[in-house]
Amino acid sequence: ISALIYSSNVLMGDRISAGHLRYNLAHGLFPLLFLFTFKAIEEKNDKVRQLFLLASGLIIGILVWLMPHLLSLYLIVMGFYFILFVVGDKRRVINFFTINIISVLIGIFLNIHVWLPALFFKEALAHIADPQYTTSYVYQTSYAIKFIDLITLASGFEQQFIKKTIYENLILLKLLLPILAVIGLIFSNPVTFLVQNKAV
Repeated sequence: ISALIYSSNVLMGDRISAGHLRYNLAHGLFPLLFLFTFKAIEEKNDKVRQLFLLASGLIIGILVWLMPHLLSLYLIVMGFYFILFVVGDKRRVINFFTINIISVLIGIFLNIHVWLPALFFKEALAHIADPQYTTSYVYQTSYAIKFIDLITLASGFEQQFIKKTIYENLILLKLLLPILAVIGLIFSNPVTFLVQNKAV
């Protein structure tokens, strides 16, 4: 059910309508990055851990090419994972930092063709004259802009199906999702601790 909701939510349709198919591919690979990273941290067999590590680094390299800003969410989730499930276990702390540092280095190395030439050949970035992007920049820096206008700017695809007022209410309800996720993470660690102790 989670995979179905994740793969068929309105954000995917919004990206398809905008022609950002590589973003959809990045979102598809994103859960695999967590899977391989967590497996590499927890695995005790060195050879199997190395395979998970290589897979994690490969996906990071692909995400740098497809949707690099998605990796910021990866850092946030890994931060919560470290606080809730890694702190207090010396072996897991060492594995956590070792796995993440090496996988990031693998991802950077796989994209050497992107950053290495820039070290030797400096070139100014071209200006993107796109009204959609320039409008969003104005919205983000304007003192008079309302919060509802800011969060509904880049999701015009949804507004084609429902009225604007209903859409704005849905957006406000969506803001509760990250709050509920944080609450779930906060309470998941004590519950896991109690279950493990009861099982012992």
